[in-house]
Amino acid sequence: KELRYTSMEEWYQVSKQDFKKNGGDGLLQRDYKGSIIRFVRKIFKYEWLEWKFSQTTKDYFDEFQNRILFTKWLGRKLGYTRMEDWYQISSELIHNNGGGGMIQTYYRNSCYEFVSDMFRDHEFYAWLFKCSYRGLWEDTENHKRYVRWLGKRLKYTTIEDWYKITVSIIESNYGGGLLQSYYNGSPSR
Repeated sequence: KELRYTSMEEWYQVSKQDFKKNGGDGLLQRDYKGSIIRFVRKIFKYEWLEWKFSQTTKDYFDEFQNRILFTKWLGRKLGYTRMEDWYQISSELIHNNGGGGMIQTYYRNSCYEFVSDMFRDHEFYAWLFKCSYRGLWEDTENHKRYVRWLGKRLKYTTIEDWYKITVSIIESNYGGGLLQSYYNGSPSR
């Protein structure tokens, strides 16, 4: 009543300062080990989404199942209905929706690593993400994967088809960094 909350969703905003200002700091510390999440879980029967609080419990995302729950929720929130929709994800979107600590801790801030781990039965291509991962092109296996993917995308069926490749084709198909950094800008290399 004091905070004028009218819905359960508003409890995601409650802070330790709110408890302190309203005489509940001792209760929170003593009975709930200072955890707002423990408090709301005990007091209210509701399906709480821990990542919507300002901070999750320390080991919440250690459990793979909790990362899956977050991913499913985020996909629904963003309106993703196809696997290809996940290429639109950015680390900023993940951070802004409560998964910042998770993507930093478990996936080196890489959307590719995050999505690949969440959907292990689907093949994703790192170069199609806004945030793939550092060192993507250092692995020559990724060069080969990229070329196979590009060949399929361009509908190349013979070796001779590769004589048509140009810098602009590679650059417009997400391979500019690879071409410049490892092949001195030369398609023939």
